[in-house]
Amino acid sequence: PLTGIFLVMEVTRGYSMILPLMLTASSAMVVSSFFEIGSVYTQDLIKQGSLIKRGTDRYLLHHLNIGDILDKDFITIREDLLLRNFIEEFKKARRNYFPVLNKENKCVGVVFLDDIRPHLFDRSLYDLVTMGSVMRNLPLISLNEPISAALDKFETSKAWSLPVVEGDQFLGMLSKSTLFDHYRRELQIQSI
Repeated sequence: PLTGIFLVMEVTRGYSMILPLMLTASSAMVVSSFFEIGSVYTQDLIKQGSLIKRGTDRYLLHHLNIGDILDKDFITIREDLLLRNFIEEFKKARRNYFPVLNKENKCVGVVFLDDIRPHLFDRSLYDLVTMGSVMRNLPLISLNEPISAALDKFETSKAWSLPVVEGDQFLGMLSKSTLFDHYRRELQIQSI
């Protein structure tokens, strides 16, 4: 509004109309803010989704980095690992999920303790069941994809932890609870 006010004052070379001019420009700006989001300069950015307002959920999620909240404290297992050998690995674990890698070290799924529990008490299955047969095929999260895309994958898979990869290399697991903890922490920082 100031640019318009000064422009009209300079073109007319009169300052007697400054008060009505200020009132008109200010009221026009207030009325237009109800009908249009942003300014003339930011309209295209808003339509493209490139401009994210500070303090919004989208802004907070945009500034979280998957690499910063990646869980690397886990034990990986091979898809051809037998249940008998898995029990030994399970004794050392601190998590209830195990990323499953193939021979090329690509993540092909995840074994959750709940999935393997029915087989643990049947010793006749110890040399028959492989981890590849009980694993879940979950969507992979790319290290450089936005958090909003990762949240969509959590929603569609209904899983609480998903594998994170960079190209073909398995990097770690992303936990939904860790993601929300960082989001809450970021929200508290932004609200100060």
